[in-house]
Amino acid sequence: MVRNIFMLFFLMSCNQINNKGETASFHIKIDSLPTNTSPKPKNVIRFNNQLPFEITSIRRSLANSTDEDTTKCADWILTQQQVERIIKNAQPIGGTEWDLTFSVLSCKKDVILLQEGRQYELGINAGSYFWISGGDTTELFGDYDKRDKKLFLAEPYVE
Repeated sequence: MVRNIFMLFFLMSCNQINNKGETASFHIKIDSLPTNTSPKPKNVIRFNNQLPFEITSIRRSLANSTDEDTTKCADWILTQQQVERIIKNAQPIGGTEWDLTFSVLSCKKDVILLQEGRQYELGINAGSYFWISGGDTTELFGDYDKRDKKLFLAEPYVE
C-alpha cells in the first residue's frame, strides 16, 4: 500500500523530455464514483390503518421468540371484529419504541388483508403490537388503547 502511494507521487512529479526537447508532464486521471449510485426510490405505498381494508384470512401461529410458555396461546382467541379494532386503534411505532415498550410473546395471529386492491401480510403479537408488510416495506404498529388491553396477553409498558 505504501509502495503504491510512493509510486503515485513519483509518477506525478516526474517530467519527461520528448524528441523535440520539450518537457512533458505525466498526468494521472483519478476516476471517482458519482456520489449517489443507488437507484431512485420507488413510490412506496404504505398501509394506512385509517382507510378501509378487508380481512381475507386470520390464522393462529407461534412466533419465533424467547417466550417459552406457549400453553397460554391456546386461550388467546381474536374474532375478525377484534382484529379490525386492533388494526384501527394502533399507531405506527419505531424499532426502539417497540423494543423498549412491547413484550414479544410466542402467540401470534397471521392476517392477510386487502386495501385499495393491494395485499398485505400482518402479524399480530399477543404483546399488543403488530407488523404489516406490503411488498418491500414492513412497518410496526403498537396498540396503546386501554380499551384493547383485554384483547392481548401483555400490554405495552408505559411510565
